[in-house]
Amino acid sequence: NSWVDSGVCWSRNLAHLRLTAPDKGKDDYFGSAVAISGGTIVVGASGEDSDATGVNGDQSNNRTNDSGAAYVFTRAGGGWAQQAYLKGSTPSNHGSSFGGAIAISGDTVVIGAYQEGEWARGVNGDITADATDTDYWRGSSSGAAFLFQRNGVSWVQTAYLKPSNTREEFYFGNSVALSGNLVVIGAYSESGGSRGVNGNQSDQSLEKSGASYIFTLDAPLKPEIVVQQPLGSNVLDNGLGRIFGTAKIKGKGKSRTFTIQNTGTETLAGLTITKDGSHNQDFIISAPVMTSLAPGASTTFKVTFKPKAKGNRTAAVHITSNDANENRFDIKLKGLGAAR
Repeated sequence: NSWVDSGVCWSRNLAHLRLTAPDKGKDDYFGSAVAISGGTIVVGASGEDSDATGVNGDQSNNRTNDSGAAYVFTRAGGGWAQQAYLKGSTPSNHGSSFGGAIAISGDTVVIGAYQEGEWARGVNGDITADATDTDYWRGSSSGAAFLFQRNGVSWVQTAYLKPSNTREEFYFGNSVALSGNLVVIGAYSESGGSRGVNGNQSDQSLEKSGASYIFTLDAPLKPEIVVQQPLGSNVLDNGLGRIFGTAKIKGKGKSRTFTIQNTGTETLAGLTITKDGSHNQDFIISAPVMTSLAPGASTTFKVTFKPKAKGNRTAAVHITSNDANENRFDIKLKGLGAAR
């Protein structure tokens, strides 16, 4: 049921709207979290099971138990329509419970995945870090939060948030809040023994005492490059990269299409692509369709893996542009060559 402000008191109306997921399934827990801002509603389904990542991936399978999802609905005429299907972008999304906490303000959404298990730290941390490194401690349910922003009707993931002192079973992302340019993420099982603001984070002497973490959203850089592969799944600058799988020597090869987007407020110009690495001749790069992108625009380029020898083959792609903090944008490539 809903309540309506009549000016001097609140009156009760019968519910006139019921939202469900188009891929509705058993134990998806659609409605595990909800948030609304103006004409946009975001609904979490922390038990949803598809193996999609990023924005608007394949909703039709149930290959990754409890990975979780979130659904964006907007007003359409006299009713509501789904605008986007959001998923976490990290590979360890099995059991992540993405969508267990949601906050929205205007065109920005933050979504918690309190059982996500990567060991990265901070903002857009390196998920490939060695788990034996003393600066990292991989463990289940360390937790994460994902920031998405809308440009027109299109959504992109703009940040991957982790605790600055990641440990197992922090449940970072169990609660989230968003106001203005501030994001607050709760971690109710963090075990810090320090008190107050910015205490000693390495002191984990007080079991499950809990903590919260504050992040500040910077204004979009002008311009701002975002690379996705597949469309809707962000590629991290100098991050995990993309794996092409196995291809036969002198065969047709395997191709991946990359999308370059400008999410900033000024033109992204001077787009050029180069490659290097031990086996860069095994990866054929097409030039981007456009070399200059207006705000909100996008272009594509293709990488085809055609191995010249057996075994692991590696290279890297470098995208040059006028983005102030991601020039060059580096993408690692890997494939396995097999006999004909």
